Amino acid sequence: MNFNDVSREGVKVVLYNNDLWVVEGVNETARQMHLRNVRSNKVCSACIAGVAAVDDQALIQAAVANIAAKEASRSLILINGFTPEQMKDAQDRCSIIVRELSGKISAQEAAKECGLSRSCYYEARRKYSQELSPASLGVKKQRRKHCEPLG
Repeated sequence: MNFNDVSREGVKVVLYNNDLWVVEGVNETARQMHLRNVRSNKVCSACIAGVAAVDDQALIQAAVANIAAKEASRSLILINGFTPEQMKDAQDRCSIIVRELSGKISAQEAAKECGLSRSCYYEARRKYSQELSPASLGVKKQRRKHCEPLG
């Protein structure tokens, strides 16, 4: 990085020692920069030749995109609190149950395709509703009930 790049107003974030720093000031006579670490808030002085300019607008856009992606993944809760993955599993089980109910495959084959024991498959088939279809087969993680100790 050359001195003219630092002295212009647009450079505010730099890369120094493989970390991001905010430029807090420039000593033109000593050709030094006063930096504050983005993560640790540590302050230091560095020779202008040892730092590299970083496009702070690109960093801001990347951070905004990252935050938006996290928010979008949090908002992917669909019907009755099911995630898209859970709904896909439910749709797959629904199609297997429909094939079994129509006589195309046996219950044992259907249980194997679902990855369930036969008794668990029969429980899923009992829950199956043609009106709700996949939503009736959504699988939520079961939480263990905590029991109070006796005595």
